[in-house]
Amino acid sequence: MSHYAVGLTTEAEDNLADIWLDATDRQSVTEAETAIYRLLSDDPIGNGTPVAEGLSKITYSPLVAFYSVDQGHGLVEISRFWRPH
Repeated sequence: MSHYAVGLTTEAEDNLADIWLDATDRQSVTEAETAIYRLLSDDPIGNGTPVAEGLSKITYSPLVAFYSVDQGHGLVEISRFWRPH
């Protein structure tokens, strides 16, 4: 089984840092981040939902990650994290 490399844009890094700093339950944010990386590494197409051409999202409470997939190179790039309120 092939695995995808998962990376973050600077914006996604900043989103995640802000979410973590504002969270009352930082452990749940850390656990969601870890789960999202694992799920996207294993199967970014099957574990996400398309939202626009070339853009998908994955939800693992309390986080939502928006990402794109380069299947030819085995890469996933998370462009934004969001935490619904």
